[in-house]
Amino acid sequence: NRAVEDLNYRGTFVHVLGSTPETLQIVHRNADGESGERILSLDGAGREIVRQGDRVQGILQDQRVVLRESRRDVSPLVSRLPNNSDELEAHYEIQLGGTGRVADRSVQVLEIKPRDEFRYGYMLWLDEVTAMPLRSHLVDERGQVVEQIVFTKIDVPADIPAEALEPTIDT
Repeated sequence: NRAVEDLNYRGTFVHVLGSTPETLQIVHRNADGESGERILSLDGAGREIVRQGDRVQGILQDQRVVLRESRRDVSPLVSRLPNNSDELEAHYEIQLGGTGRVADRSVQVLEIKPRDEFRYGYMLWLDEVTAMPLRSHLVDERGQVVEQIVFTKIDVPADIPAEALEPTIDT
């Protein structure tokens, strides 16, 4: 979770929920402890989410609507990861899996298996340098993947200019 919130990165990922894939472009910036991001859907009618701190602007181009609200968990990257709390080990077994490559980067696989049938499990492919999850699977009690996120491209620059978070859809 810290890598997703604290790093500067830009990339393209595919989010698959059930059997429905969506390709998204993300720019995430952290400056002086304040994080923000711009997520642009590359599929369908076009939508964009811009978050700066707790301020969120959702732009639905096809409906000619701009929504504003306050919340922090709009990114599918953050909201789909297990929370690293003291209770995690009581409810999950954590194991290192193999190694591999995702988005042309070396990764370490981490398996997070529930200790009971009431929780989902996770498989995370973590970048070996940054610990950024470059691929994640949410797994049900039967071992079926119900949701996945896979980066196809990612850059982790030292700095991203504030202008990179400006909406690309004309409001």
